[in-house]
Amino acid sequence: MEEKEIIAVAVGLMFNNRGEVLLCQRPEEKSYPLKWEFPGGKVESGETSIEGLRRELREELEIVSSEEKLFHVETTSYSDGRTYRVEYFQIQSWEGHLRNIEFADIAWVHPKDFPNYDILEGNREVCQMIAG
Repeated sequence: MEEKEIIAVAVGLMFNNRGEVLLCQRPEEKSYPLKWEFPGGKVESGETSIEGLRRELREELEIVSSEEKLFHVETTSYSDGRTYRVEYFQIQSWEGHLRNIEFADIAWVHPKDFPNYDILEGNREVCQMIAG
């Protein structure tokens, strides 16, 4: 029996001074189209999770993060057969002005408003943790 590949992912939880967290809407042409998620992505071979997260944030939002603190780790299997091991990091600080490079949309969202967004299945548990 073939062992399924588990895809390593690192994402960032970024909060502003109003207690809102950054959510990003996946492009329509990518897998899980138009779902809302936290910024980040796949960790490439030879990268640490933090290196992968920093690269993804540069590529997607043109920011440089620092002081990342591990918040949560979970593994999620989707109905399409893919399994992801996601490390969630709270981003303590970053430099640069957010610029949407890859997403359909980005938004600062108060945790109480998460139910108004079609959140990617794998991010829902962390949304519940943040919302309390």
